Amino acid sequence: MAYNQSYKLTTKCRVTTKGPNFMLLFWYTFIICLFSLPSVMSFCASGTVEVIYGNPLELYCSSEKPSRHLAILQGSQVMNNTVRINDTTIKLYIEKPEKTSMTYACQTEDGVKCYTRVLVDSPPMNVTDFTCISYNLDYMNCSWTAPIKIALINYSLKVLVNKDYRVPCEIKVVNTYSHYCVWDNREHDNYTVYRETEDTYYFQLTASNKFGSRVQNFEIDHYSFVKPGAPTNVRVITKMTKSHSVMLQWDIPSVLAHLLKCGVEHRMEYQIAKIDRTDEFRSVNVTSLPINNTTYKFLLKNLPYAHMQYEVRIYIRSKKAVKEEFWSDYNYTIFFTASERPRRSPDVIAGAFTETQYELASTSYRNIMVYWRQLEEYEEAGENFTYKVYVTRNNKTEVKFPNKTLSLSYIALDKVPKEPMQIAVASNNVNGSSINSSHLYIPAEVDRNLKVSRFTQIAYDGGIYRLSWVTKENTTKVDNYTLLWCQHNITKICSGRLNFKVLDGDINNYKINLTNEYRYQFAISANKGMATSGIVWATCDMSKDTLQVYSFPVSIQTESTGKSFVAISWSFSCEINQEPNPSIIGYNITYCVGLKTHSECDPSYNSSSIIINDLHQMKLNITGLRPFKTYLFTVSLVTIYGTMKLPTIRSVTTTEDTPTPPRNINIFNVQSNSFDISFDPPDPRNGIIGNYNIYCNGKFQKAIDVESGSNDLNRRNVSLTGLDPFTNYTCTVNACNIGIKNCSQPAPKNGIFVRTRIGAPSQIQTVNIHSKPDYITWETPLKHGGNIDYYQIRRTIDGKEPTIHKANNLSFNLMLCSGVQNNETFEIRAVNLDNDTNHGVIAFDETVVTVPIKSEEKELEFAGEWSRPFLNTCTINDNTTVVVIILIVFALICVGYGCIKLYQKYKNMDIKPVMPEGLLIPGPEKYVFEAFNTLNKDIKLSSDETLPLTNTKTLVAPSEVTQKDNSNCNSSNQTESSGLSETYHGPIDRHPSTSDDDSNTSLNLEDASKIEHFSKDEEYSFTDSDDKLYRDSFNEKPFVSNHPPVINPSTGYVQSVPTPLKHQTPKLSIEPSNSSYVKAGLSPPIFTTGVLPPIVKNHPPTSSGYVLREDALANSMIIPNLGSPAMPFGPESLPTTPNLPHPTKQNPNSYIQLQSLDALSSLKPTERNIVPSMKPTSAVISPGDAVINKHLSNVLSASQLADDPPVLDPAMSPNAYCRFSWNTDPANDNLKTFYSPTSDTYNN
Repeated sequence: MAYNQSYKLTTKCRVTTKGPNFMLLFWYTFIICLFSLPSVMSFCASGTVEVIYGNPLELYCSSEKPSRHLAILQGSQVMNNTVRINDTTIKLYIEKPEKTSMTYACQTEDGVKCYTRVLVDSPPMNVTDFTCISYNLDYMNCSWTAPIKIALINYSLKVLVNKDYRVPCEIKVVNTYSHYCVWDNREHDNYTVYRETEDTYYFQLTASNKFGSRVQNFEIDHYSFVKPGAPTNVRVITKMTKSHSVMLQWDIPSVLAHLLKCGVEHRMEYQIAKIDRTDEFRSVNVTSLPINNTTYKFLLKNLPYAHMQYEVRIYIRSKKAVKEEFWSDYNYTIFFTASERPRRSPDVIAGAFTETQYELASTSYRNIMVYWRQLEEYEEAGENFTYKVYVTRNNKTEVKFPNKTLSLSYIALDKVPKEPMQIAVASNNVNGSSINSSHLYIPAEVDRNLKVSRFTQIAYDGGIYRLSWVTKENTTKVDNYTLLWCQHNITKICSGRLNFKVLDGDINNYKINLTNEYRYQFAISANKGMATSGIVWATCDMSKDTLQVYSFPVSIQTESTGKSFVAISWSFSCEINQEPNPSIIGYNITYCVGLKTHSECDPSYNSSSIIINDLHQMKLNITGLRPFKTYLFTVSLVTIYGTMKLPTIRSVTTTEDTPTPPRNINIFNVQSNSFDISFDPPDPRNGIIGNYNIYCNGKFQKAIDVESGSNDLNRRNVSLTGLDPFTNYTCTVNACNIGIKNCSQPAPKNGIFVRTRIGAPSQIQTVNIHSKPDYITWETPLKHGGNIDYYQIRRTIDGKEPTIHKANNLSFNLMLCSGVQNNETFEIRAVNLDNDTNHGVIAFDETVVTVPIKSEEKELEFAGEWSRPFLNTCTINDNTTVVVIILIVFALICVGYGCIKLYQKYKNMDIKPVMPEGLLIPGPEKYVFEAFNTLNKDIKLSSDETLPLTNTKTLVAPSEVTQKDNSNCNSSNQTESSGLSETYHGPIDRHPSTSDDDSNTSLNLEDASKIEHFSKDEEYSFTDSDDKLYRDSFNEKPFVSNHPPVINPSTGYVQSVPTPLKHQTPKLSIEPSNSSYVKAGLSPPIFTTGVLPPIVKNHPPTSSGYVLREDALANSMIIPNLGSPAMPFGPESLPTTPNLPHPTKQNPNSYIQLQSLDALSSLKPTERNIVPSMKPTSAVISPGDAVINKHLSNVLSASQLADDPPVLDPAMSPNAYCRFSWNTDPANDNLKTFYSPTSDTYNN
C-alpha cells in the first residue's frame, strides 16, 4: 500500500492595485475575487496528510505569482527549515517525523493562509494484557488495553466454537484505551452463547487503523480463570468449652460443585477482637478439606482465649487458578468462645495506694484507694468480670467490689480507721473467682519521712519520659521505689489500665520509653521494709518536644494595686533545674487586657511582656496600666529549648478613676418643646458608670441611670421634654462614677447649641381695660415661643358668640359697652407664624445637630392659650334700678314681719322642764329589790336625792312662761316641747317620749374655759342650820336656798357654783352635744343589785350621751349597810338607754347652765348620804343647791356598755327620756324658777 509523502499548497487569490481611481479599483477587486473565490475555498478546505511512522514528510507552499514572503507555519511558529524551489514555491522536508497529529499552514505575502493536517502513525501494535475471567461459571469477561495510538484503532473479537470463529459479545471502550467484552450464557441473535463446560477457549483479536491491521490469537485455560462466588451459610454448629474449639459449617455454590471439574481449594483465617489489629488475621491450615463437596465442616480448635470474640473468614478458589485475584470474596461468622473462671489474679505491688486523712467527731479516719494492674481483656474469660477484694483488719474480713462505672483498676475504701490492714484481690466472673489472689499490706499510717516531693515528668520526642523527684533530707535510704503510670486524665486517677515498675532506692530520676500513641501520667511511692509513703502523683508535667506545659503549678500573688500599676510575685512547686545542665534561663512575664467573659486577651489592646534573666527575682512592679481594666498575668519559662508558657493565669483589676466624657453627642428630632440627644458611653470608662447627667444652659436637665450589671455598650437616645419653644439651649453630657463619686468633664467642652422650633406663646397674664378713651392694653407673654407676629382679642358680649379682633402691638382701641346690656369679657392670646425654612431651628454645628427642613409651603400658625376672661361691667338703665330697689324694700318688710310674728309666738309659749322619772324617787311600794327598801327606817337619803325640781324664787329676772303642752313626757308618740310652769306643783313622772323634729332648740354645754370658779375662801360651810333648806324624800315642801346665783357680768349667763369640796374632784370632759335630748340613762339607787359594774375602758362616742362609769365614780355614794353587803350607790348603778335620734334642727345659741355636784353641801365627802333633820323653810333653790345638776353631771360622767341591759323601774319605759327647751336669752330663761310639787300631786 502506497501513501503520499509530499503535498503542494498553492494560493489562487491574487489582489492587484492600479491608478488612483478608487471606485474602479474597488469594482475590479470585487470581480476578481468573486471569480477566484471557488478556487480559494476549495484549496483552503481542511485536508489530511497521512505519513507512516519512519517515512519522511514533504510539504510545499506555492503562490500563483512570484513572492518573496512565502512561509510554512506549524501552529503560530514559522518553520525555518524550508527550501525555496522557485519564485512561487517553497518546500518543508522532515526526515523522520514523530508520531503526531499536527496542523500546518501556508502563508502568502498578502497574509492569506491555507491549512492542512498531518498524521504520522504506524499500523496497530500487539495487545499484551488480554485476559478473561469467568465469574462463578455464570459469565466470562475478556478485557485488554490498547497500546498508545495516534490514529483510531478498531478491534474485533471472535471465539472458536466447533471449528468456527464466532463473535461472542459486543466490545465496549472505557477511557479510550481499556476495552472489554462480556460473554454470558443468554441467547443472542448476533452473539454465541457462553459454554461453562469447555476446558479451553481460543480467541482471535483483530486490530486495524488507517495504516494497516494486526491479528492476534489467544488460548485460555477455562477453569484456571474461574473466580468462584463466596461461600454461603457460614455458621458455628458446636462449641467445645475445655479445648476452646468450635465446629464450623458452610456451603459453596452448587454450580461449582457440579461443573467445576478441577474442584476448589479453601483458605480460612480468623481475628480476635480487641487484640488483633483490624488488618491482621491469623491463618488456619485447611488443606485437609475435600475439593468437590457442596457442604463443608471444619473443627477450629485450640483457640487461645475463652469468652473472646472471634471473626472467621472463609475464601474458595478454583484448584487450577494460580493468581490471588481468583480467590472468591469471603464470607464470615462472628462468635464468642465458651467462658471459664479467670486463670489468674491481678498484679499488686507494694505502696500502690493513696491515703487522705481527716477527722470526724474527734476520731481520725482516712480514705484509701488501692490500685492493681488489671488483667488483659482476653484474660477475663467470662461475663460480668470484676475483681473481688478482701479487706482484713482486726481479724475481720470484708468483701468489696470496685465500681465498674468508674474503673476496674482501683477500689475506694472510705472512712477507714487508722489500723493496719491486709488487702487480697482476686479475679472474678460469672463462673467464679481465680484460684489465687494478690496481696497488699497497708500500714496504720504512711511514713511521712519517705514521702517524695516535687515529682516532675518531662516528655521528649518518641515517647520518652524523664522523671525526677526529691526526698526529704536526712531520710534513710529506701529499699525501692514503685513507679506507676497510666493514660492521662484530669482526675489524677487511673481510670484505664495501670502499669508499674520497681526502681532501685538509690536513684532520684528515671527515663522510660513508652509508645507515642497516648499521653501518660506518672506516680511514685517510696518503700522501706513494711513502711511505705503511698503513691504521689507528678505535679509537674511538660513536653520539651512541643514546648507545651500541661501541669506546672505556679502561684501568682498580687502585692498591691492602683489606678495604673500592679505589683505581683510568683513561686513554683516544681524542680525547674532537674537536669545536670540547667535548662531554664529566665522568666517571661506577659500581661494584657482581658475579655470580661473569657480568660483571653482582648485583641483591641496590645499585649506586653517583660523578660527577667535573674532566676532569683520573683517580684515585679508593672506600671503604665489603664484604670479599671482587668489584666491577665502569665509567667512563662525561658528555656534553652524555647519559651514554655505556664497554664496559670492571674487576673487583676486596677482601681477606678474619673470617667472620660461621653462620646459622639448629637441632637436630633428638634421640636418646639423637646428634642432628642444621643451619645456613646465613655471609652475608656475607668470604672462603673452609675448615671449620665444632661445639663442645658448650665442647669440640670435630666439624669439617666445605668442599670446595675448592664454592659452599657450601646448608644443611648434620650428625649428632653418640657422645653420652651424658640429658645436657645446649650447642652452638655457627663458620666458619673457613683462608687468614687466622680463625674467626667462635660462633653462637648463648649456644649452643643440649638434653638428649638417655633411654637405657641405662653398665656398672657395681665390685661388692662381703659375708658375715655376706650382701649385695652396687655403685657407680652413671659415665653414668646417665636417672634409674636400678632395678637388676637376675643370679645364676648352678654355671653353671646364671641368676636375675634387682631392687633399687631400691645394695645387695641375699641368702644367699650357698645351694644352691651350687662357686661362684656375680653380674652387675649399671642400668635406665632412659622414660615421659616428650618422652623426657627438654628445650630452652630449642623454636623452634630440635625436641623429640620420645612417640607410644605404652607405657613404654620401657633396660637397661645387664651388669657383668663377679664370682665367689663357696663351701666344698667333707670327702669332696672327702680325695680331692684322696690324688690329690696319688699324683702326687708317681709323679713321684719316674720321676725315679729316669730317673737310673739315664742313669747306666749309656756315652757316647763319635765324631768325624767328616773330622777324622781318613787313611793315605797315600787321598791322590789331586797337589797334596798325605803320602808327600812334606818336608811336616810341625802337631800340631793329628793325631788328638787321646783321653787318659787326667781333665779334670774322674771319673765312670762306659758305652757304649750303638759303632756310632753306622757307618751312616746308626742313630740312637742315640754317644761315646768310656775303654777305646776305636781310630781314629775317619767314617761316615754320621742323626739320633736320641729324643735329649734338643742342642749349645748358652755365651754368649760368660760366658767369662772370661786376661790377656796368662798366655799360654803354646811351646818345644822342649813337643814331648813332641805326636806326629806317624801315631803311636798320645796327646798329653799338663799344663796344668790352667780351671773357673768359680761354675758349675763348663770355660771356654775364653785366646788365646795377641798379634795380634788376628777375633771369631767366637757364636750358639746349634738343632740337636744337628755337621756334617762340613770337608774335610781333603789335598783342597785349589789354587784360591782364592769369597768368600761373605752369611752362611747361623744354624741351618744352616755358617760363612762369610771368617770362618774368620784361622785358615787356608798349606801350604809341595809341588811346586805355594802354596794356602790350612785350614777354607776343607773341604767343607760340606747342612742336616741338626733333632732333635725339645732340652735347653736341654745344653752343650759349646769352646776357642779360638789357645790352641794350635802355631797361633801364627810356628810354625803346624811339626810338633814330640818325641813327647808324656803321654796327657793339656789344655783348651788340645784339637785338637777347632780343628775346631769352624772349623765356626763357615767356610762354603761351599749350592750348591757339597763336596770329600770318596771313602771318606767326603757326608752324614756325627756327633752328640755329653753330660751337663748338669759333674761328669759325658762328654768329660772322651780316649784316644789305638792304631796297630793306626788301621791297621784
